[in-house]
Amino acid sequence: MHGDCLNSRLLRVDPSTLQPRGGKSLALGGYFERPVRSPDGKTVALGGHAGTIVFANVESMRRVATARIASPGEYTSVVAWPAADRLVATTWGNDSHVGLTRVVVVDPEKGSVKRELRFHRAVAQGSNATQTGRVPLLVESERRLAPPRVLAVGTEGRIQAVTLRRLRAGTEGSFGQEARSRFPGFAVDPENERAFVINQGQPVAIVDLRTLGVRYRSVAQLAAPAPGVGAATHRQDRRRMARWLGSGLIAVSGMDADLRNVWGRGVDLSGKSQPAVRKEIAYAGLQLLDTRSWTTRTLDPRASGFEWQGGRLIAYARPPTGSGGDALVAFDRTGRLAYRVRGTKNTYWRAFNDRIYLFGDHPSRLTTVLDASDGRKLGHAHFDRLIAVGPC
Repeated sequence: MHGDCLNSRLLRVDPSTLQPRGGKSLALGGYFERPVRSPDGKTVALGGHAGTIVFANVESMRRVATARIASPGEYTSVVAWPAADRLVATTWGNDSHVGLTRVVVVDPEKGSVKRELRFHRAVAQGSNATQTGRVPLLVESERRLAPPRVLAVGTEGRIQAVTLRRLRAGTEGSFGQEARSRFPGFAVDPENERAFVINQGQPVAIVDLRTLGVRYRSVAQLAAPAPGVGAATHRQDRRRMARWLGSGLIAVSGMDADLRNVWGRGVDLSGKSQPAVRKEIAYAGLQLLDTRSWTTRTLDPRASGFEWQGGRLIAYARPPTGSGGDALVAFDRTGRLAYRVRGTKNTYWRAFNDRIYLFGDHPSRLTTVLDASDGRKLGHAHFDRLIAVGPC
């Protein structure tokens, strides 16, 4: 099941072919995506445009409610639905509300906002609920590099926040100026109620989501990129991603990009030469961080990110200028190599519902479908259907 963001339609699809399954679908009317299931699995909630959340029954494929949680000029995103009477979402401004981000607690049964916390010029990323139903989020500034905040939405809907004073994250400056950005990885241990914030060159922040107590731990060479981007750059874009794997292990990856203005051959309408942009990238590789010993192990230095599908860490495994070799590599949660898939520099892939879709090597509109758990070829799916299931 997935939301079609182009046609705003909710439907079930066969993950191996992406063909519609079940015969029923629901036209949502507008831009909606990323369905999140209710605790009983019977309903999904979808965020989108116009400041609303749509609730739909997945058996009958009927809209059961629409909750307005923001103004028509704001977008919404559902983070988690941990209890029947409590859903956590974010909204961010458009039009007259430029720069406003809200974390809101919604009562799905009444369609009303119970609590909210507002942030100006900030971004919020969330995580699934912990075993007790707490929902953690990470908030970063869009105005400057500043200490980020971790939020915890408790079982009663109360929103609490703590500032990570030893870290710097967010964005400052803009294109054409001395722009810099840092986007940390955010991993959550749902069993032990802990959140981890991981940034290159900074200590790991460990937040107890029950008390919001914070500890820091320095880990040498964690998420450090391979040589390729100098330490002093004009436009640094550092991005990290992290995922809790269980048994004390966190997968970490990311990349550093250096954007520099260089004079190119482009001209504007007056005939004057204009600066072109050259982007230099250094990959952080794919690492496992063991929080029991606070040591790291590099699984593949070529990766800049990963997907968790079918119980596997799946990552691109080639430099951007490579002419051939691995298209992707897959590891189990302990870091053991499970399989690799060969390809060329033109091979791309996307993952969805424990399937991998390979495309780009030839002009065919078909993608090759693999089982994410072992890399077995399952068949083909039309590329247009892969685009339709999103994300937008």
